[in-house]
Amino acid sequence: MRGFERLTHNGPDDRVFVYFTDHGAVGLISFPNDILTTKSLNDALNWSNKNKRFADLVFYLEACESGSMFERVLPATINVYAVSAANGKESSWGTYCENDRGLPCLGDLFSVNWMEDSDVVREGRNFIA
Repeated sequence: MRGFERLTHNGPDDRVFVYFTDHGAVGLISFPNDILTTKSLNDALNWSNKNKRFADLVFYLEACESGSMFERVLPATINVYAVSAANGKESSWGTYCENDRGLPCLGDLFSVNWMEDSDVVREGRNFIA
């Protein structure tokens, strides 16, 4: 349950947003010194739901093969809306890769498109209800 410890202070009326970006592979996402498996993530989400740690949870996951963390695993009966940068068998793609300094890609298409779209002002509209 490490990583979800902050949810223990939330309650049944809270709306939670989780954004994770790093490396991934089929069935796992990577941290600098650890990994999180599909089972561990979904166990934590199910535990948090059962223990009323949120009313709704939105999870944006940017990593290669990130869809494998939710596909055919996340139950439709809990209020978790999960969006992944890739399906369970494909890479997440970099963008802003060409630059004068020879730096690696400066973003990922998933996050860059989401953030650039969020920059557009749309008054009076809710995007995730």
